[in-house]
Amino acid sequence: MLYVRNRRGYYTPLTYGNIFARCPQCKTMHQVDLIDLLDDQDLLDSGAALESMSVYCSKCSMERAKLRPNEPCSAQLMAEGRCH
Repeated sequence: MLYVRNRRGYYTPLTYGNIFARCPQCKTMHQVDLIDLLDDQDLLDSGAALESMSVYCSKCSMERAKLRPNEPCSAQLMAEGRCH
């Protein structure tokens, strides 16, 4: 099992339901599927560090896909309604 340590030194287990990110566009907190994120080969190939990743919420992801149709995953997002 993986854990995250808070500022007081307490450890909290990472579970499917307790991983969240702040959308860099609208600043809302939203749940993130960490396995799906880590399974993204483009992210792994780019050498992105976990702490530098940005995960847009569903609404902002759709807006970005419409404005940037040539970005990776835009076509998939438009077809399936989901993307990182």
